[in-house]
Amino acid sequence: MRKYWKLLPVILVIFTCVAAYINNVGSTQTDEMEIDTIYIKRCAGCHGTDGVPTIDGVPDFTDAKFQSSHTDEEFIKSITNGKEPRMPAYSEILEKEQITALVPYIRKLAQKEEKKK
Repeated sequence: MRKYWKLLPVILVIFTCVAAYINNVGSTQTDEMEIDTIYIKRCAGCHGTDGVPTIDGVPDFTDAKFQSSHTDEEFIKSITNGKEPRMPAYSEILEKEQITALVPYIRKLAQKEEKKK
């Protein structure tokens, strides 16, 4: 019986590592789904679900030239503070982490378009 007590700390460490891994994998998938949902709900009305704008005067997120001419910080600033005349500020609606996570999502829209060509 004493032999098994010596294994208990090892078993607990393994269990903790497995639980942490499962939790981490699950939250990553949830985060990606959450950002997709945020984009569809907050951005797609003007920028389109695929990044192609649905109204005139809105940037085309599938345009690689547009993407390369703007830094991540510029995207974050535009999402946070809005951009005249049409884009609303999302600083009161979205968390800072959500705004930051939208940038790679938007960047991928240009990559998807490049793959189509």
